[in-house]
Amino acid sequence: IPSTVHILGFYHGVPVSKRSKDDTWRLPDEIYIFQESIEKVCTGDEAVRKEIRQTVWHEIAHHFGFDEKEIDEWERY
Repeated sequence: IPSTVHILGFYHGVPVSKRSKDDTWRLPDEIYIFQESIEKVCTGDEAVRKEIRQTVWHEIAHHFGFDEKEIDEWERY
């Protein structure tokens, strides 16, 4: 583990793949993007924009039930 870990985004909710047909009432899912962390790992505006796109895509993948290993496999392409 690196000495400094920056969490860039976070998905909070129930992934679509884990929901049941009886899951009719619940709070909406949320995706958090951490501006300060993204700015710390990026140099320049274009890098920030690219990292935001990547982070949002990553968290949306969690929304659909993909785990870290599956997301890593997708991100290689």
